[in-house]
Amino acid sequence: RPVAAVRLIAAQADADRLVADRYLATLHDITADEAAAEPLHRLFHDRLIDHGAPERPGGRMARFYESRVFHLGGRAEVPDLTLSWHQLKDLRWTVGGITYDRGLGALFDEARARLLPARFAGAGVVAHGDAHNANVWFETGADGMADRLVFFDPAFAGAHVPALLAEVKATFHNIFAHPFWLYDAAVAEGLYTVRARLDADGRGITIDHDHDPGPLRRAFLAAKGDLLWRPLLQALAARGQLDADWRRVVKLALFCCPTLVMNLRAGPDGGHHGPAASALGLAIAVAMGAEPAGGAADPLSTMLDAVTP
Repeated sequence: RPVAAVRLIAAQADADRLVADRYLATLHDITADEAAAEPLHRLFHDRLIDHGAPERPGGRMARFYESRVFHLGGRAEVPDLTLSWHQLKDLRWTVGGITYDRGLGALFDEARARLLPARFAGAGVVAHGDAHNANVWFETGADGMADRLVFFDPAFAGAHVPALLAEVKATFHNIFAHPFWLYDAAVAEGLYTVRARLDADGRGITIDHDHDPGPLRRAFLAAKGDLLWRPLLQALAARGQLDADWRRVVKLALFCCPTLVMNLRAGPDGGHHGPAASALGLAIAVAMGAEPAGGAADPLSTMLDAVTP
């Protein structure tokens, strides 16, 4: 039965504290070989390449997006835009009034280079690695016990999980994602108004939408930042193991979550997304991976600014 939001927020905060404690208790040095052997990379880098050819696009990225046609915004019968990958990949994105500093093509290229598994030598933790809410039970407290979240399906768990990747899936899927545009995308076509247009200079795309993550997810973001990311980053900095480009690593991995878990493309041979859900999903993905330009801020950049050691 439905559970009050305040109980969900409290249980999530308790889980964030517990997971952060486990990360700090198990934080240890890992070699490049140990880092590369972790199954968690199957959620990120392995979906960007074909094995044997890591220097070029492959895997889900190539199957979903490269050389494909995209229908963006509006409705399936009359999408606002129809663009090829060649036309789309280098466009500047403006989402909800915020312009971002990188486009889709640059983000995929950067992720393929920076998320290479062997580049994660340094700090590792014991982690579940894939604790999105489809892998989490909410257990109602009884006999004076508090409500709690219980993780299951540890398919990508490991003893040497790169510390910066350990909480990425939970951060994206439990906060920035919503099933109505990611998994049950047909709902988005009638629920949200999403419009796409090319900018006057022809070099950018603007996405306007009325999707709002809501107060529950905003509370989850505040807790995740304060209770998990802040102590983890502080511990890495204290050990001298916080990479100079840690923010890029986290944002690139967040970008991979929606783009590689589902085919977000609407169009010939696309996934189950229509033009509204496709434009919304790709816009949110860009906001995960790119930085707001011109001194602007969005919820993710604000959180990362706040937890930077």
